[in-house]
Amino acid sequence: MTGTPFWRASLTMSAVPPTPRAGLPSHVRLVAEQTSGQRTTYEGSYTVQQGKIVAATLHKVGSSSVPSASVGHCSASVNGGSETVYVTSNVPRSPVTATMHYKTTDSSYQSVTSSGGAAASITFGIGRPTRDYTVAVDVAIDGKAFCSTSFTPH
Repeated sequence: MTGTPFWRASLTMSAVPPTPRAGLPSHVRLVAEQTSGQRTTYEGSYTVQQGKIVAATLHKVGSSSVPSASVGHCSASVNGGSETVYVTSNVPRSPVTATMHYKTTDSSYQSVTSSGGAAASITFGIGRPTRDYTVAVDVAIDGKAFCSTSFTPH
């Protein structure tokens, strides 16, 4: 049809923590981009129980007719026997928070991504964790990128 705009949307979603924890809300940021270049950003939360989303809220927080910087990406790892989280990202010079979810408590540690390769390493104290309990590690980079990893103390 003549005069009818063609709208195609692509969605990018990042959640904190990236791996939902049963019964606890996870915060989410959703960026919808249309072929026209318009972006609309939504934020909210959802709760997972027994592998299903049982509650969710989402609200519009902004829009732009000019494409903004893309949502960041990251990857994280913990080498066996190391008390260091290694992070690579495309978000330079930004604060990084790594949160370790131990069996009985959570601990957070901070760093900053580099200007060149946007890498960061975060050294943490492992303390006396529960043996053979897999510790989830959630990484957030300035609200722009989210990733996770895990390790199991023996």
